[in-house]
Amino acid sequence: MSRRVLIDAMNVIRTNPSLARVEDELGNAAARRELLRLCGEYIAREGGGAEYAIVFDGGDSGLDDAAGLGLMVVICSGEKTADEIIIEKAEDARALGHEAWIVSNDAEVRAAGTHAIRAEDFYDELLRRPVLRESDSKNEQAKRLVAHLVAAGHLPSNAVSDAGLAADLARHLEYYSDAMPLQKLAKKLESIFREHARVGPDPDPQKTFLRELKAFFGKKKF
Repeated sequence: MSRRVLIDAMNVIRTNPSLARVEDELGNAAARRELLRLCGEYIAREGGGAEYAIVFDGGDSGLDDAAGLGLMVVICSGEKTADEIIIEKAEDARALGHEAWIVSNDAEVRAAGTHAIRAEDFYDELLRRPVLRESDSKNEQAKRLVAHLVAAGHLPSNAVSDAGLAADLARHLEYYSDAMPLQKLAKKLESIFREHARVGPDPDPQKTFLRELKAFFGKKKF
């Protein structure tokens, strides 16, 4: 039995202060893209085991830049409501023998035999940073980093299958990471990424890619 996770997207956005603030200040399309970015990072971090459907009310305005992973699908409800789509998908999943989870605080968005997740709890899980385990090999750490950056939209999806990139990253992590300060390590890794792949944004005057690398590693040494 596999899991289907059905997400009431606007319920998640409007019950969490940070996403609601993005919507208020930058518009609904920006809030949608931010939710999709967080979901993509979460899926890359947690790996397989479930399929995720992120359901929005209405049309697809503002979603054309969203790049989903294989385990994530974005659904716009069109003439139906997101609630109706979620219930239908949950019932279909249960009929096929799958475990179904519904992410929504709306008590009416439920179906028989499904599990409910509060929107706040789901959002808290999305914000949980990747953990670099001491037991991971440098090659595993490199792959986790690439997957994270693909999910964040900084690298093209084919970067996850670039063996040369993974090997180069792992070699530098093995040689440099224990002795090199975080800032220098992040700059070194950025140069490697830009040698191997199309890194976004480019140009990057705000150094968002470098900041993403530093945020991924935090202050933890390898």
